[in-house]
Amino acid sequence: MYATETISLPKSSVFIRCLPAAGPGTRLVNSSLREYEMRMDKNAPFPSKSKSSSQRRTPGRPRSTTETVGRSQLMRITRELLREMPPSQVNRNEVARRAGVDPALIRYYFGNVQALMGEVTMEIWEEISTRTKKATAGLKDPESKIRARVSVLMQTLKENPHFHDLMLEHVLLPTASVNSNVQARYYNARIEEISGFVEEGVEAGIFRRVDPRFLFMSMVGMCQFYYESGVRLKGLLFEGEQVEDVAQRYTKYVADLILSGLRVKQ
Repeated sequence: MYATETISLPKSSVFIRCLPAAGPGTRLVNSSLREYEMRMDKNAPFPSKSKSSSQRRTPGRPRSTTETVGRSQLMRITRELLREMPPSQVNRNEVARRAGVDPALIRYYFGNVQALMGEVTMEIWEEISTRTKKATAGLKDPESKIRARVSVLMQTLKENPHFHDLMLEHVLLPTASVNSNVQARYYNARIEEISGFVEEGVEAGIFRRVDPRFLFMSMVGMCQFYYESGVRLKGLLFEGEQVEDVAQRYTKYVADLILSGLRVKQ
């Protein structure tokens, strides 16, 4: 049982003091009666004790303090990590830490980190084709197109030094998302691209006919090794030289070497 006492306050508030009714067993605490006080603002809604069914959390995208982080941002952050470390060191927690999100967000969008890196690999793969088309769009002679193709490949590998490892794991080796049909589609597109440049040169009488598959492998191999060789080897071979200057000279060298092999011998 409680006795209540209402005290008038400003119009927006009511102050209620609840006092235990006097009687047998009434106890003093800290030399005073226990007081229960509550202030209620008439202008404020009463807080809900429980969430309605529409407010309850349902399975799906995990809560995050950074709501702007989505699929494309996670792929971008993964690519940043892959510039700093090999694919074997990239895991779900590392991506989440760099992005500042819950690791569950990676599972929500991709299922697992392997699927995430598979999509990153395909994105880089497509970029090579897109960049090549843009770089060769205004060029007329096939030699310039070959040079542009080498330059695009070198630039892409500079930005993605572990691309070869990604290709081995996510394209060359079939997975749940990349089967033999997908592999053939991607490689055929690259082969047809290079074959087109060669055929233009053959028709113009400046190139001899070669197997475009060999040309594709040799071009990729020469460009890839430059970035896979690491800083140490390049430092030993080109000590004291500017990194960018060496890269440009090597790009020209690879293109010259390929064109030398393609040209019709007089």
